[in-house]
Amino acid sequence: MIVDMNASLSTNNEIGRMLHKLKDLVPGIPADRKMSKLEIMQHVIDYIGDLEAVLEKEPSTGQNGKKSGSSSSSNARNTLPTPYQLVN
Repeated sequence: MIVDMNASLSTNNEIGRMLHKLKDLVPGIPADRKMSKLEIMQHVIDYIGDLEAVLEKEPSTGQNGKKSGSSSSSNARNTLPTPYQLVN
């Protein structure tokens, strides 16, 4: 039972660290306000949706520099705007 409690505490601590990291990484999440896990996750989901919308608007380029109709996930990762670029 003690082992289960320690594992549970460790998992909760890890989740807390990851939520804190998301709160730092995702623009638009107020740093000065305590937010629930659900609120943080909703901001993250909204941000991912915003990134997807930006990617859909911009034509992708292949390795040869020509525009292509579809993008691979590795190409999408290389063209994702940074949070700074989205804010400015």
